[in-house]
Formats: sequence, C-alpha cells, structure tokens
Amino acid sequence: MAEAAVGTRQVFDYNHSSDVEYKQLREQAQRHFKTHKQLSAESQQAYKNGDKGRAKQLSDKSHQEHRQFQQLNNRAAEFVFVENNKDSMSNEIDLHGLYVSEAEYVVKKRLIYGNSHGEQDIRIIVGKGKHSSGGVAKIKPAVEGLCQEANFQWGMDSKNDGVIVVNAQNGNIPNQWHKDVESVDSTINQPSTYQPAQQMQYAPQQQQTNANNNNNNNNNNNDVFSSILKLLCICIQKNM
Repeated sequence: MAEAAVGTRQVFDYNHSSDVEYKQLREQAQRHFKTHKQLSAESQQAYKNGDKGRAKQLSDKSHQEHRQFQQLNNRAAEFVFVENNKDSMSNEIDLHGLYVSEAEYVVKKRLIYGNSHGEQDIRIIVGKGKHSSGGVAKIKPAVEGLCQEANFQWGMDSKNDGVIVVNAQNGNIPNQWHKDVESVDSTINQPSTYQPAQQMQYAPQQQQTNANNNNNNNNNNNDVFSSILKLLCICIQKNM
C-alpha cells in the first residue's frame, strides 16, 4: 500500500485489484453463485423427471449456496469501502471495488445528503475502468447517469478523469431515490441482515423461479447496503 501526501494529510493509495483478501472474497462469492445456479438447474430437472424429493433437496442446497454468495459479497463490499475511504475527506467518496448496484446506492445516499445540505463540491472517485472486465468502465457511466437523472451540475475533475465533481446544491432528487434509500435504511436497525429466507413451496414454473431469484438479489443488495450505509455516514461526518 503506497503512501502519498495531499495537502497536509497523508493518503494511502489502496489498490483493491491487488488485495488478496478482497479478491478471495469476491472469487469465493462467485464460486458459490455458480454452484447455486447449477444446483437450481438440477433441481428443476429433477422436478421435471418426477423426483420431487431430490428436487427439494437440491433446491435447499441451492438456497444455501446463494446465502453464502450474499454474505461473501457483503464482506467484500464492506472491506473495500473501509480501505478506500478511511483517509477520505468529508466531501469525497471512493467507489473503487464496489459493484455497480452497490455504488449506485452509495451515490444516491450521498447526493441526497449533499442536496439537503447545499453542498457544491462532492467528489466521487469512480476510477477509469482499468480493473473492469474488458477495461470498460461501468461505475463511471452509472454515476453520470444518476447525475443527469437528478439534473445536477457535474463534470470531470480537470486533473483527474477518474473523479466526478458534483454540485449538489441545486438539482431535483427523484422521488424514487428516496424510496430506494429508505427501503434499505429500514433494515439498519434489524438485529441481523442474514435472516434465512422464508421457505417457499417449490414449483417448477420458470416465472416463479425468476421471481425467487429477483427476491434473492434484492436481499443481497440490502445485506451489502446496510453495512455500507453505516460506513458512509461516518465518511460524511468526518472533518465537518
């Protein structure tokens, strides 16, 4: 981890792409997700073959694998957010290492706060996409889209095209942002974010399978965002 001076403060140049712990967490999560998908497909096939008992067993194992996938991604997101933002100023958030859905929640939460407090210089570190698949930036266009959606004045830092600078004083926060954030914030005071999913009656229809997958994805987002929210609140309050 390199160290660099910015003004009068020391900044640690953390690189998630070379961090063994972060990479292991993400890789382990993906392995569990791959197993989850495979078991789900086998469960569907067993049901079609008339073996409902085995279909149920495979379905239960598939759900267990998905919960492991959720927990490992949650740990990875929390870990990388802490490492990237431990030395950030109060008007900065570093999104390196987060998945797009994770980053979008952080940005919505931060810009809602900035808009309500008339902040004119919020610096969102989105990177240049060097570590993205195929070298194509994913977080940067997502954040640009959010800025456009809320009609904020924004632009790239003149000295660093991996940083988006947002004037959150004006603009129009979409109502959906508040709903998105509130739905996640409501999970913060729950005793545990890792509650086992309620057992649902197994059915082979593709429509219900897709619905269950969507619900699992939503639960995964809530797990990740609940941890990140606590850290984001700390980042906002620093140096103020």
